Amino acid sequence: MKLPAFLRRVQVDDNYNLVEVSLFTRIRRVLTALLILVINVLLIWRATVSCEIALSSEVLLSPLGGRDLAAASLAFPVPQDFSSYSTRKEGADGAAFYHLYAQNATTDEMGHLQVTNVDYVDGAGLLQFTMRQNLRHYPKENEKGNPTLSYVVRVIDKEGNEHFSNTAIMHTVTEEHRGYLYTRVAFDDLDFVLGTDYVTLYVFLTDTSDTLLSITLHGQNAATSRTALSALTYRDV
Repeated sequence: MKLPAFLRRVQVDDNYNLVEVSLFTRIRRVLTALLILVINVLLIWRATVSCEIALSSEVLLSPLGGRDLAAASLAFPVPQDFSSYSTRKEGADGAAFYHLYAQNATTDEMGHLQVTNVDYVDGAGLLQFTMRQNLRHYPKENEKGNPTLSYVVRVIDKEGNEHFSNTAIMHTVTEEHRGYLYTRVAFDDLDFVLGTDYVTLYVFLTDTSDTLLSITLHGQNAATSRTALSALTYRDV
């Protein structure tokens, strides 16, 4: 079995001449290649362990949100025509959980902010998402001790009417992990029509109100996937 070309004592230079390469040079080349390999493995490992944490898959339930979810889950749809109770019960769909897929980039220009795990409970008006925040560029709190980032959601219906969320019914839970701050953001009582209304998230600096990121979380013909409510993990806030 032959050695790789860069390890052989006699090699071909750039001018296609045979030259003798010293043992020191060959060892240096091997060590350099190993160093590059180790650095790449570490970068891949860091990217992997910095991915979403358990918080991102949880559903935050405030007293209001929990009440609305419970009420919607027990509700039966109004039948369009005569149907038996058993038929209505089998088709009950008072609340349904959907994963929403944003229609544009979910990060800022430098990748220091990223929105992931956008979820909506149709029927209960619960909209939630996770913000991953690079703490080296955006600290957890500003100089006044308030969260560095703030959030507003705007809903535009099919008639073009605009609706803004009330930040008084927004709830957050945060966890730090490997230089990032993960914030699970939950809006209560934020109803919109799937497949018709446009839902846009604005992320801005709390102190200056400068917009850092705007994302269309949902719009016409947007992709969604449905998950059973019973399969979810819930956390009280």
